[in-house]
Amino acid sequence: MLFSGVIEGYDVLSNLSGSPSLLHTLFDEFTPPLQKGKKESDWYWFDMLHYRWTGKFAANLVNSAKYDVQIAYAFGYLTHIATDVIGHGYVNQIVGGPYRMHMQRHATVENYIDSWKFYKVYSESINSKLNSILELPSSLPSEIVNLLHDSFKQTYQYTPHPSRINRAYGGFFKPEDIYATYEVYKFVTEVLGSMNIKPPEEPFSGVLDILSDALRGIKPPPSPPRPRRMCSFEDIMALGLTEESRECYEEFVKSIEEWLEYLGDLLKWTFETILAIIDFISSLLLTIPIMILIAILYGIQLALYTLLRQFRQTLVLAGLLYPEPDELNSAHGRNLITNYQCNAIVDFKGYPRTHSCELNNLQCPRTSIEEPGTLPALNARSADTNPDNFIFLEPFNQQTLSYLREYAKAPTPDRTRELEASGYTLGNAVSLSYWMILNALLKKDLDIVFTDWNLDSDRGYGYKCWYWDPQTRKDSYVQYIYV
Repeated sequence: MLFSGVIEGYDVLSNLSGSPSLLHTLFDEFTPPLQKGKKESDWYWFDMLHYRWTGKFAANLVNSAKYDVQIAYAFGYLTHIATDVIGHGYVNQIVGGPYRMHMQRHATVENYIDSWKFYKVYSESINSKLNSILELPSSLPSEIVNLLHDSFKQTYQYTPHPSRINRAYGGFFKPEDIYATYEVYKFVTEVLGSMNIKPPEEPFSGVLDILSDALRGIKPPPSPPRPRRMCSFEDIMALGLTEESRECYEEFVKSIEEWLEYLGDLLKWTFETILAIIDFISSLLLTIPIMILIAILYGIQLALYTLLRQFRQTLVLAGLLYPEPDELNSAHGRNLITNYQCNAIVDFKGYPRTHSCELNNLQCPRTSIEEPGTLPALNARSADTNPDNFIFLEPFNQQTLSYLREYAKAPTPDRTRELEASGYTLGNAVSLSYWMILNALLKKDLDIVFTDWNLDSDRGYGYKCWYWDPQTRKDSYVQYIYV
């Protein structure tokens, strides 16, 4: 059974109703240590890249890039920063709180936004097209591995940083870890790219050809896949950085893939059986019963397809898979793509909302505020507001650049909140990406280009990397002066 042998004691087919709470619990297991008050030594590296020295890391990537492939990667990373700074504000308007408190809802919203924009650009499903567009190389180029390895050390070696792995190596990734991480990413991307199944077409039109001896060729239905091994909690939390953990994640993804493939095989078997039975009856020339049987058996085929889609939608709504284009205009789809649902969140001091285990990831969190209250973003609350607002529609001009400089130079979170309350915006992700790359090339405004933004915008719009000061009992900015 799906997840049986992967997550002990759970069987998704006999206990489908239990999957939402189980998956919610699983996401909560990955709550960033920052949220639990842990020091940087206990953090995950992907949290470090969003919450500490983000601009310094980008500067080291750009300054160390010598080869074309390294330069392309470094400038691509600048687009990641720009899109996070602008885009996560929009995501947070919908989610109601930051990633560190609402991981599952955050992932679900991003999946819907990605699928929505992909379909607008390519007119195809992200599930069927993304993997072929990426054209991922068989292995990560060594130049990029070296660039990442060196930039991690240059940025974090003399500051508090994670030491969860490779303690003898200072807690840093070794080159082989970076290679292995890419392999896991490539594997998962390829598997997810194979998880879309098109609806069945009507099996025939017109007159049926008479065939014979069909029933003797009917095959038994395919057998369901066998359970896979269980993952230990240590393997899950190692995030694929050990051999056992990588095997755990691969087993988990393969288990999902095998069950979806099994349902697809069952669908194919149903279709072939339909043909065989119809061909057999055709040999008896029972014309009217044939047409009735066609309708009945084709209905069975559609029912199986619907079963597959409903099963898959469970994983989509849990934030584990991308939705299909025909799922984007559902009530859930609209609520997860526009900022209209969470009306209280868009007000100043209406963000960030705290986490509640009693809410599922499809509900807007109407919980208490993590003080001091701020603003997630400045997009107008409307049923017509969509992700294009933050991607390229929000104006980016000289006035925007002056706002950008004020946010970048804000000495305290108090000043950032004043800028939010004044309605100062940072423009759109495409224009900010272009501006950052251009100025990095021209070596202009580098203190702005390499600002240490908080890439989750977790405390609010335009926030920089911050920490909680126990003496003042206020949030304060982590200070770094670019040289």
